[in-house]
Amino acid sequence: MNKRIRDRFIIISIIFSIFGTLAVSQLVNLQLVSGAENYDKSQSRLLSDRRIPAPRGNILDRYGVPLATSRQGFIVQIVKTNTKTADLNSMLLKLVNLLEKNGDEYINGINRYISIEDGIIVYGTTIAKIGESEEGLTQEEKNAKKIDKIKQDIGITYKDFNANTPEEVFKYFRSSRMFNIESSYSDADAFKIMCIRFELFIKGFTAVNPVTIATNVSDKSVAVIEEMHDGYPGVATELMYARKYNNATVAPHVIGYMRTMDADSYKSLKDKGYRMDDVIGRAGVEYAAEVILKVKMV
Repeated sequence: MNKRIRDRFIIISIIFSIFGTLAVSQLVNLQLVSGAENYDKSQSRLLSDRRIPAPRGNILDRYGVPLATSRQGFIVQIVKTNTKTADLNSMLLKLVNLLEKNGDEYINGINRYISIEDGIIVYGTTIAKIGESEEGLTQEEKNAKKIDKIKQDIGITYKDFNANTPEEVFKYFRSSRMFNIESSYSDADAFKIMCIRFELFIKGFTAVNPVTIATNVSDKSVAVIEEMHDGYPGVATELMYARKYNNATVAPHVIGYMRTMDADSYKSLKDKGYRMDDVIGRAGVEYAAEVILKVKMV
């Protein structure tokens, strides 16, 4: 009986010795052999590069009184995740409804090309003027010029883009060739989704390039997004500086204003550290002194 117990003890001791040796060898490998490599991998998962915004330079009058300054606020940005298209569309609609509920505005670049007015799909502010001032053009020729402008600005080269009316442009954007917005959504809700999807499409929606879709966001919206982060995959809020004009009635045409840059502005400024979603001066002193007023990101 004692021999049997002794044999079992020896077997158990051998098994524990083997497991102990394997555990120690694994620890040695993790800590000593591959320690530096494993540390770098862990840091790459925990750390990411982020742009820290700096306030834009102030505009003063001759007596040093501030005419244009900067104030802190929040922006909403989106990065690409593994979210399926249907889930992404659903999340974006929820996000837009949240912003609208709290009185926050979101960037609506598609409004330059198509829009919805009283439930009717129409050409946007930029496209509606194309061809209208040219005499002798038929409505079909005017529409052709409008469509050509849309293709040129957005970079659409698909041969099956044969739209001739704003309704057909809307349907194409909604289709699987572009944003794949399900037919279960009303036109109004589909357009809300389309506004954000268009911005992501134009600005380059990737996992490492966040796209700003709303600025000057209220604390209420920020709180919901941060507290219910799992319900908004890829969405983040960031600190930003918004322009504040202390007396907007004093020579507004001289001071100028700020707008998100367009494709042409980006081409000329991208080598100076600008990104596609940056806001730049578009008129007056804001425009003329852009390179002086702009402070580089840290």
